[in-house]
Amino acid sequence: MCRYAIENRIQNAEDLKGFDLAGYQYDESLSKGDTWVFTRKEAL
Repeated sequence: MCRYAIENRIQNAEDLKGFDLAGYQYDESLSKGDTWVFTRKEAL
């Protein structure tokens, strides 16, 4: 995620919600308040 932030010149923490690498992405349904959850689908 650090690499994503640097390469995309993230200035605002909210922009990290756009993170999508190796299948991981922000999961709004599991996130609450300032605890953000990033999940990925299980490999078949």
